[in-house]
Amino acid sequence: MGEMDTFEALKKARELGLDLVEVAPNANPPVCRIMDYSRFLYEEKKKEKKAKKHQQTGMKEMVFHPKIDTNDYNVKLKKIKQFFKSVPRVKIEIRMRGRERMYPELAENLAKRIIEDTSEYAEVTGEIKKDERSVVFHLLQKKKGR
Repeated sequence: MGEMDTFEALKKARELGLDLVEVAPNANPPVCRIMDYSRFLYEEKKKEKKAKKHQQTGMKEMVFHPKIDTNDYNVKLKKIKQFFKSVPRVKIEIRMRGRERMYPELAENLAKRIIEDTSEYAEVTGEIKKDERSVVFHLLQKKKGR
């Protein structure tokens, strides 16, 4: 619309039932736009949500159970190794169901076994968190030069 007086612009915005929004306050003269501000905020929020939805976390997750068969264990180990090709961190969770909760040492032994078997290409970061239903820890990919 070109340059115009602030009061004139406000009057025009009110006639249209819209808001006068300052877009670039540091410009000389300041740049304003006539728009529906609540609609603008709604669309911005929607864009942020969509961007957040498509954002990758940089971490994969693998769930084990204490009574795992040897072949299933080996398949999951291979999958963990494949995960490290795309992400630097893998979350390992050992879930205990039903009566497995009575023997938490089985989960701890499995955790030690996983850490030992992945030690050539990954290392544990942070602490190993244990509660009554699960054991959780993170594996971080080792650098090639180490």
